[in-house]
Amino acid sequence: MHDTIADLFRPGRTRNLRIRPNLQPSTLLLNGNLWVLPQPLPGAVDSHLVLIHRTLDQHNLQHLASTIVGLPGVLTPGPTGFTHCGVPLIAPDEAAADSLTWFIAPGLTLRETHQSTELTTALPPNRFTPCFSLRGSQWRRLAQALLSADLWQEHLAGLARTVAATLRTQLSEQARADRGVLIRIFHRIDDNRAVEMFSYRDSTSHNVQEVLRQVHKHLTDVPEQSPGAPVAHPRTRGATDEQTLLVGDLVAVDGEFYRNELIEWRRVAPPAVIENAPPGATQP
Repeated sequence: MHDTIADLFRPGRTRNLRIRPNLQPSTLLLNGNLWVLPQPLPGAVDSHLVLIHRTLDQHNLQHLASTIVGLPGVLTPGPTGFTHCGVPLIAPDEAAADSLTWFIAPGLTLRETHQSTELTTALPPNRFTPCFSLRGSQWRRLAQALLSADLWQEHLAGLARTVAATLRTQLSEQARADRGVLIRIFHRIDDNRAVEMFSYRDSTSHNVQEVLRQVHKHLTDVPEQSPGAPVAHPRTRGATDEQTLLVGDLVAVDGEFYRNELIEWRRVAPPAVIENAPPGATQP
């Protein structure tokens, strides 16, 4: 999604179009819709382009390019009947931070911005309707520019989706950090059963290992030790040990279970049976 303009419009890249050839010169009239008039302007040999509205935001650029490619003299040799053809894409003649520009014919350019796609002319606005008599090669270049602008729009849309997905992830992570991770404390009964004593949320720890260090600090009666150091023999649980973790007890951090092994924590599968704490169990 981070292709450069050179990557997007690299030589040999094409767009496939389905076209229906038009066998006689025509006038393409662009306003809110596309009108293809079968008769040319009086005395015309080439097809004409008449611009009533210069913006193309309401037009499907691929459909417009397909209509143009079907005009006589645009493709050599001219196809007959419905057919498919690959139209080469072309890089813009000018590329600015906020626009791409393709030069089509004297006085006629295609300009793509972040806001719109439009055909611009060198004629004064609001004086009269611009009309261009275009040769086959100029029509072909216009079709190529339209397809290239369409690809650029798809590229921008893809970038927007990527940015939106990144923002959603960041907001989700921030919301999760704001409310903290869910920590559940379990006393082990046997290899398959455990009692959930209580749960709480921690919004101060930044990762699982930090959460487990805090749990070890506050909920075990054994100081942190280095691996390999001599340890005391694990004791059995007494009647007042509701909030104390012994060897074999479990901690779940956002759904992942870890077993207390005295000087370290080992990730394990959840117990097969989880029972509720007895009535009156002390909460933190």
